[in-house]
Amino acid sequence: MIRNFNYTGRRKIHRAQVAIQLVRQSEGEVPAFNLTKLELEDMPADASVYVEAYHKTSYMRFPYGTVASRKIPADRSLKEIQSPDTVSFRVKVVDETGRHGRLLATVDGITPRAADESGAVRLGLMDVRYEDLGQEIWQMDFEGERPAIVINKNLGKVDITYIVRNDSQFFSLVYPAAIRQILEYIVLEREDMADTDGDPEEDWGVAWLRYVCQLPGVGSPPSEPESSEEKRRWAGVAVAEFCKAKGVADLYADTKNKEKP
Repeated sequence: MIRNFNYTGRRKIHRAQVAIQLVRQSEGEVPAFNLTKLELEDMPADASVYVEAYHKTSYMRFPYGTVASRKIPADRSLKEIQSPDTVSFRVKVVDETGRHGRLLATVDGITPRAADESGAVRLGLMDVRYEDLGQEIWQMDFEGERPAIVINKNLGKVDITYIVRNDSQFFSLVYPAAIRQILEYIVLEREDMADTDGDPEEDWGVAWLRYVCQLPGVGSPPSEPESSEEKRRWAGVAVAEFCKAKGVADLYADTKNKEKP
């Protein structure tokens, strides 16, 4: 049974305090998850901890004991989630000493990593989803809590999830283009997001701008009165500096050279 919570005075758990990993034992098996990191500072020792998995209308809750005494659920399979590969998580800390549970702290929108994921592909600032896109390979979606790269899941026998996580050629061809779309969306279509002074936990635009503004030569995005062309030029500089920092052209060249007989 799902209890009603009193949300008065709740605190925030930052996403950096949580890490979740997807695991599957064999091909085609429904994945499970591991909670690999959860930092709960200054929380009551007897408060209950819950991890919730969700995707669209599907939802599962897993009790993790208390702050002081964690108990890992034996079954962490995501068998009731509609699309486990695109699942998101939230963590809740609840005071259940009273008649009604009181939510003390929470964090939402946690994107898990795959157990075999190298970390070179994902930036942690966007989600990756797999859907039927017809004859398109990928597209961007800005409707969620963070921007998402949507990948076509119907590519025959191609293991697209492995490619997205590990393939340098995919990274070098897709991610710079995706980042350009994200930055142009922020500065051209959502000028209300083009501010680095907000809370990156609440506003993904702030998180993205802080990320690219620390790259050499990028600087703050043009102010609102600037022309669209100036804003596109700024986004282009940011993408170029990202590519330089990641050695994107070298990654692509190395991949193609390895393919030579």
